[in-house]
Amino acid sequence: MKKGKAPENVLDRAVFKQIKLNKEEAVTKPRIGGDYQELDFHDYHTVTSNAFLPYLHTGDGILVFKKALNNFMVSRGIPVALEIVILMPVKTEESLLRTIMKEISDECKKEDIKVMGGHTEWVEGIACPMMTLHMIGKKEMTFQEIQPEAEDEIIITKATGILGTYQILMEKKEELKERFSNSFLDKEEMLLEKLSVRREVEAVKDLEISVMHDVSKGGIFAGLWELAMLTKKGLEVDLTKIPLEQITIEVCEQYDLNPYQLDGSGTLLFVTKKGAKAVAELEKAGIMAKSIGYLTDSKDRVVYNEEERRFLEPFRKEESHKII
Repeated sequence: MKKGKAPENVLDRAVFKQIKLNKEEAVTKPRIGGDYQELDFHDYHTVTSNAFLPYLHTGDGILVFKKALNNFMVSRGIPVALEIVILMPVKTEESLLRTIMKEISDECKKEDIKVMGGHTEWVEGIACPMMTLHMIGKKEMTFQEIQPEAEDEIIITKATGILGTYQILMEKKEELKERFSNSFLDKEEMLLEKLSVRREVEAVKDLEISVMHDVSKGGIFAGLWELAMLTKKGLEVDLTKIPLEQITIEVCEQYDLNPYQLDGSGTLLFVTKKGAKAVAELEKAGIMAKSIGYLTDSKDRVVYNEEERRFLEPFRKEESHKII
């Protein structure tokens, strides 16, 4: 198999079709684009999410935490606790484990999330530490589900390709210095600050929103495909309205990468009938947002750029994996 997230057809054959048991408490089921899981215990809903990441660079503990938090936040629940599983290569020292845990624990403190436990083990057969986070929280029973409909607007927050750009900078910075100045490349902190979607979710929590989805591997193109799967609708999106950071544009031009297929963690997509109001609320909170398209009753997932039309396809490969 190729490196990266499992393709949709593999998930369907090897994973989803092997799950036989259903429970009445299970509100959600395994699904393409499903960021979180939800259980109904009558008095309240329990929500869980997870994230996995290898620890390749200092700060990757922060990244895996933000991925788990983003997956949780689109449930519009309240995160409460975290379980952490870390597998360490046998040749690594305790000091590295301490660094990883400090990165994750510091983020938990900032977000008021309790570390409940987990598992840590040194194992053979891996080249770097492997981190898996399970986030747990609750959702109010007063939450009302809204069904998506054709002509509902698709809203995007911030720029896309944020995490992919960050990871390329971490891996290729010395090489990039041959073309760009240090001041232009020193964008890691700015990108890190934009990786969480918690502020935007909380900014629109009282609005009528049918579906939320945080963009991840495969970028905005994969995110839009998954949004269509979640809504069971088609979509039409104007490519020229999708924001990109200048550093993302330059890095992608340097390595001949498609910025719209670059890991977009930190970008939120959601569907609403009141796009202008949602954008206004987000801008009031200091968060850039745009209406980029709308749902359709067709099953086609179309991105257009003036006269050119592109039909989206299921996720195949994370774009950054071509060079890192």
